Parts: sequence; structure tokens; C-alpha cells
Amino acid sequence: MQTAENTHTRAAGRAAQLLTSAANLTPEPTKPPPEFLTDKMLADLLGVTQRTTLRWRRDGGGPPYVRLGTHRLNYLRSDVVAWMNEHRHAHRAAESVAKAA
Repeated sequence: MQTAENTHTRAAGRAAQLLTSAANLTPEPTKPPPEFLTDKMLADLLGVTQRTTLRWRRDGGGPPYVRLGTHRLNYLRSDVVAWMNEHRHAHRAAESVAKAA
């Protein structure tokens, strides 16, 4: 039969254990972003589907890509950032002017 004292001692021991393990937690070091992005990573980053990135590759208009072998392709992060900067508009009127040019 458990006594109140045993229950209290076990609870205090468990609380001390939790506090000790929480104090020893160290944040995981952040990894630098990868230099190459896969098609899925690009789609997730831009909030589009992989079908859209496929259409961009087929019809043009998307960021440049690097084909590595027959079935593998990647996007250089710097190319994606440059492509995004080329498509930056301060407001809707600026977008219309850019299309007309």
C-alpha cells in the first residue's frame, strides 16, 4: 500500500528529473540552407505546385535549373533569389509598366 509520503517523494523526484533534463536541453544548431533546391523544395518555397514548376521548365518563365543526369534536376538558390528579384514589383501599376515594356 502506498503512503502519502512515498507518493510525495516519487513526485518530487520526478519533478527534479524533469527540471534537470530541461536545463540540459541545448538548442540544435541551425543548418545553413542548402545551395541546391529540389523541385519539391522550390515548389514549397514559392507556394506553388510541382506541376507549375514543370510548366515553367517546359514553357519558360521560371528560374533557371541545373540538370544533373537524366532524371535529376536542381535549382541553385542564388538563381532562384535572382529570379524572384527580377519579378519584384512595388505595386500593381509597376507590374503593368514592366509587362508593357
